[in-house]
Amino acid sequence: MISSFSQQLLQELAAHRLPGIPLTEEMIAPHYDELNISNIPASIANWFGVEQHAGSPLDSRITRLLGGHYRQVILTVVDALGWDLFQRFSKVDSVENERLAELVPEARVFPLTSVVPSTTASALTSFWTGLTPSRHGITGYEMWLQEYGITANMILQTPASFIYGNGSLAEAGFRPDHFLNVETFGTSLKKRGIQSYALQHESISRSGLSESLLSDVQSMPFSTLSDMWQTLDQKMAEKSTEQRYYYAYWGDLDGFQHAYGPDDTRVAQAYFEFLRSMNDFLSRAQERGNGDTLFLLTADHGQVPTSRPPRAEIKRYPDLLAMLHLLPTGESRLPYLYLKPGFEQQAFARFEALFPGQFIPVDSQKAVDAGLFGPKPYHSQLISRLGDVVLLARDHYFLYWHDKENLMQGRHGGLNRKEMLVPLIALTL
Repeated sequence: MISSFSQQLLQELAAHRLPGIPLTEEMIAPHYDELNISNIPASIANWFGVEQHAGSPLDSRITRLLGGHYRQVILTVVDALGWDLFQRFSKVDSVENERLAELVPEARVFPLTSVVPSTTASALTSFWTGLTPSRHGITGYEMWLQEYGITANMILQTPASFIYGNGSLAEAGFRPDHFLNVETFGTSLKKRGIQSYALQHESISRSGLSESLLSDVQSMPFSTLSDMWQTLDQKMAEKSTEQRYYYAYWGDLDGFQHAYGPDDTRVAQAYFEFLRSMNDFLSRAQERGNGDTLFLLTADHGQVPTSRPPRAEIKRYPDLLAMLHLLPTGESRLPYLYLKPGFEQQAFARFEALFPGQFIPVDSQKAVDAGLFGPKPYHSQLISRLGDVVLLARDHYFLYWHDKENLMQGRHGGLNRKEMLVPLIALTL
């Protein structure tokens, strides 16, 4: 399910490089200008025919294929549905794939790049601001928040390390609805007379990250996959002339890959279950529709399979830890190191001895200047949240610094093409 145009885009993305960032052949640099998930909100604003939201829109070669204005836009985000995984599943001989091919022409399937880091907290913030991590400031699953004096989990918005209970950043003065300090997409659309709806599993519909991102958005929690599509179906069936934006997020595919690895049969089963229910929804919506609705499906990132070698656990090396101000932050496949002054060369030598050829170290300021996290204007706390050195993981490697047992068999956050490339599927209803 790939057109010659998509092949051309893949070649362009593979050839794209950033100055001073020594990427290996299997790595993909983020293409923030026109072929990135952060470009989707500005394009959606254009499709609504309203003033462009923050950020830049998608490549005009894509937007031209998708028509002009729409009354409704649906953005479905499948967590961890990387381009390579999607293509692998698309080659399976199945009824679900046959139905999808009948519904969606191959000319409406495109590759995009994720943001850096290729992780949910950063990517979802880009979906709801139209900004890159360099501008919205969410630089990973775990971040050193200098202004609060704490390393925080940015999904749960709790202290990253705890023994009893989750704690709360609110005790440090943290306000989820004020933290980003930028206008979110829901608020931007509401000012222009467009109501937004967010369909998320009930377990995360009131999470800290949701509170940060979903201002002026009507929450529509669901309990099961079929519940999600039925809820969306019923809402769309209402007789209305108003413009509406629907955002639907499904996270199970990410969870299965973390637990069992991207190649496990449970991942494939979950995907085809999702595809079957989505096809049913699209068939009903297409029969009822009149061409005024644009359906989009994409992902926040992909995943790579990872083993669980004990050598990846940095706490086994107290001499290396003694050269750091604090434990690494960011992502296990894109860690940020905070080095003690005077220990730079010693730390690099020790790190390479322990993890030979597994990471590419890049000075954080150089990574920012090269555009790894996006263009200017930069968030005021960007450098403090990246530390001194950004480590780019090669192949399947990662760094682990947590007290809990290392159980994951699939990870993301880095620049491997399996993490960085995601699909964009578009269908008019």
